[in-house]
Amino acid sequence: ESVKAAANVYLDRLGARLGGFVDLRGITLDGEGSATLVASRTPRGVSRAQAGVERNQFAFGNGPTRGMPEPILSLKASLAGSWPAGAPVHIDTGSLTIAAGADTAELKLLEPIPDARKPESGALSARVSGELGRWMNRVRGFVRVPNYVFGGQTLATGTVRFTKDRTAIEKLTLGIDRAVFRGAGLDLNEPRLDASAELAITDANVAFSNFKIDSAVFSIATGELIVETPTDGNLVVRGGGGAVTDLARLSRTLKFATDPKGTDSLHGRGAGPVRFRWQGDTTTFDGTLIVKDFAYGDPKLSGIREPELRVVLDGQFDQTPDRLTIKKGTVERSGLQADVRGTFSNFATTQNVDLGGTLVYDLAKLTPDLRQSFGGSFAAAGKGTRTFSIAGALGGKQPNVFARVNAEGGVGWDSVRAYGFDMGPGEFTVKLENGRAAISPIRATFGEGKISLSPAARFDPEPAELTFAKGLVVDRSKLTPAVTAGALDAVEAANRCSSPETVWACSPSATTSVHHSSPARNASTSTPRV
Repeated sequence: ESVKAAANVYLDRLGARLGGFVDLRGITLDGEGSATLVASRTPRGVSRAQAGVERNQFAFGNGPTRGMPEPILSLKASLAGSWPAGAPVHIDTGSLTIAAGADTAELKLLEPIPDARKPESGALSARVSGELGRWMNRVRGFVRVPNYVFGGQTLATGTVRFTKDRTAIEKLTLGIDRAVFRGAGLDLNEPRLDASAELAITDANVAFSNFKIDSAVFSIATGELIVETPTDGNLVVRGGGGAVTDLARLSRTLKFATDPKGTDSLHGRGAGPVRFRWQGDTTTFDGTLIVKDFAYGDPKLSGIREPELRVVLDGQFDQTPDRLTIKKGTVERSGLQADVRGTFSNFATTQNVDLGGTLVYDLAKLTPDLRQSFGGSFAAAGKGTRTFSIAGALGGKQPNVFARVNAEGGVGWDSVRAYGFDMGPGEFTVKLENGRAAISPIRATFGEGKISLSPAARFDPEPAELTFAKGLVVDRSKLTPAVTAGALDAVEAANRCSSPETVWACSPSATTSVHHSSPARNASTSTPRV
């Protein structure tokens, strides 16, 4: 026995006819094409069948906002087996290929199925290739996915097995060349991304176990990824695992920095557990990272370099308002811990920030690192906890960031020694508001005498200006050996500050009076401009 059939199919008409018999629940079909079928069966029940469908301008609609248009769509299927009289259908081989332009999906039977009513006894190889953005558009035809940007040339493979209550894909692998993702506060653009997992599909969710990702920006090992599919169609995606990340690439992906060599760039390598949950407009996340060889910008200019940091973060990103909320953030190193809460928003425009927190410090533990920045004789002692805050716009068209940011903070000490100056218990506080910084007075002993400074800074309009209030600055000081040694340290520090990367210029201004204990009272007037 053999059968050959061919037909022209008009899906809009077919959909209208079907709608007269069943409720299609808003589903619409459109397009036209052809279909063919060739089948044969021997007296012993050996059967073969081949089918093909070609569609032009195919369109599947699922309500007013979801759909799947395909200019060219083809489907090819083949099946071979036996159907003896009074016995179950035995499937020996089978394949299904769907092509939509350059994108393809293929299924091939790997193991015979003795009874077609029990497909769990067989296995299929699966292969999907094509452009990731187009595949995600097809997924949007069936479920709600935010309008994020996906891109990259994709190849996915795996082995499919069926059970009574789930479908499993074993040894699932995914490779993406020129991977792109923009959304949920991320801007991922990487030359290559590879992933693997064991996948289980049920009515309630899609679960990826033993989940692994390998890319230049981050890697995850032994992770888990769950895609929940509630009846309302609003997907929930959650997961976590042990992560390793490159901070330079991660800060660019998170849109904290654009230039890996810029003044706001981050450097180092972090490792630790992370978790996230996404639904609708909101992504929540938390994690703990141990960061090795951390640096901010160029350490020669910023002075910020740490061999090891511990970072704890619990936050939330909301897509529509473009807002990152830090519910709890901690950065910790030996002798220093900063706890912060607040928000970042409008990343693409004004880059608004509103943060506050506390700083816990031990100056004795920080002294070795501070000595490298301030000079060989620097030493400090004292512990404390101080609050800090910063609010304003870090971006935008106005060039002077200090005119758009208000900030407040400080530090206290039991003793500080530097450049021949000795300071007893005191504090240093700064309050920046409307481009001007109010700085607490500085008092110390110097050359068996006393020194007193009342500084203030103005950052707007430019050039910025650091001034000292008129008054008695130095009282009854002497050039002792300690002062001379401290002066040499100061000269060395000044040489570092006058490197080509940092230029200091001074111009006369009658704002500072310096009085010596000698009969000749000298007055110098200067205002450093930075």
